[in-house]
Amino acid sequence: PDGERTIVVARGDLFSVPAKNGTPRDLSKTSGAHERDAVWSPDGKWIAYNSDATGENELYVRSQDGKGEPQQITNGGDTYYYAPKWSPDSKKLLWSDRLQRLRYVDIASKAVTQVDQDKFGEIQGYNWSPDSQWITWARPEENDMPRVYLYSLANKQQTAVTDSWYGSGEPVFSDDGKYLLLASARDFKPTFGDQEFANVYRDMQRVYLVTLAKDTANPLAPKSDEVGKAAEKREKEKAKQTEEKKPEASPGEKKPEEKPKKPVVVKVDPDGIQNRIVGLEITPGNYRNIRMLDDNRIFYLRRTAGDEVGEEDEGLFSEKDKKSHLCAYNLDDRKETVLGDANNYQITFDGKKMLVKIKKDYAIIDIPKDKIETKDHEHKIQGLDMQLDRRAEWRQIYFECWRQMRDFFFSPTMPRSCRS
Repeated sequence: PDGERTIVVARGDLFSVPAKNGTPRDLSKTSGAHERDAVWSPDGKWIAYNSDATGENELYVRSQDGKGEPQQITNGGDTYYYAPKWSPDSKKLLWSDRLQRLRYVDIASKAVTQVDQDKFGEIQGYNWSPDSQWITWARPEENDMPRVYLYSLANKQQTAVTDSWYGSGEPVFSDDGKYLLLASARDFKPTFGDQEFANVYRDMQRVYLVTLAKDTANPLAPKSDEVGKAAEKREKEKAKQTEEKKPEASPGEKKPEEKPKKPVVVKVDPDGIQNRIVGLEITPGNYRNIRMLDDNRIFYLRRTAGDEVGEEDEGLFSEKDKKSHLCAYNLDDRKETVLGDANNYQITFDGKKMLVKIKKDYAIIDIPKDKIETKDHEHKIQGLDMQLDRRAEWRQIYFECWRQMRDFFFSPTMPRSCRS
């Protein structure tokens, strides 16, 4: 969570890998089980992951240093589980599954609560609010136009944020809890085919912002020059420049203590929320992995139809891991900065470090303000040594293949032989 180490899954084991100095640690050492979807808790103490150690998919939590035994958090697994998401208070896990359910579990009590179950498709793109009291997700609909929803843990009520006219997804709360960010396909600029004599619609998405509370001002409202506003703006810019020019503390000098942040409380006014959706003035394309920091910068990955032409090694990456443009949109000056090409990225929970993937290489860098520079910041994932019991691994592979057929292809009652 602070960029000092990463959690890596290799050959079904969990490895804690140092950013620069130190050696990787094999946390699980389980040839007979497939661990996957590992994620660090925001408080830095725990690793959550999926494992089939019982013969079915279940959620587990273990200490980040590998000490002690893992805790099995769920029971009665009956299908394939997707990646868990920690609540910001590190007390709950949210996940979806092949049976199209969205659920969360309380770590302490192990009580499971179902948020939603869809009729038409798997639920993906789910996230927590910064105060751990709200959940957002994209639900597939009958007309193939996914809608974004909110769920309150306090009253267990759902709120539809978008309507069924446009397909929407990738919802995420801003770090300050004022906004909900999402991607939505609302740009209709068809091109006409030379052979098919039909319209082709591509690059329809942009990033949109929703003000959650009625009294939150629209940050993208039209600007208007008023008497006295120019001087006020100059004072704000001067104060910002003074803050940025403050000299850093020398190695022997004690750094000034940071003021503790006020706890975020997310306020949602459901009435009229669908009328409080505004789009960023950016190039239409396909957007994913959105994150808005406290400094009003919105990070995202954009991929357009033109990026697919002549791309090398296209088959090496999944649809959610292909080369895209990593961008940052500054909400204050309403300008976008293209930071560079990247296949994926992840920002630490404290918003200070970024893990960026470029092709098959990784780097851990400070949050960029301009073009990303990975030189001298490479994150080498190597030395992942493990003790392998091949017979235990073969048995695990056999039963995982059976579950894959049951869950994704054939039948829930698919017969299983070779139980030994």
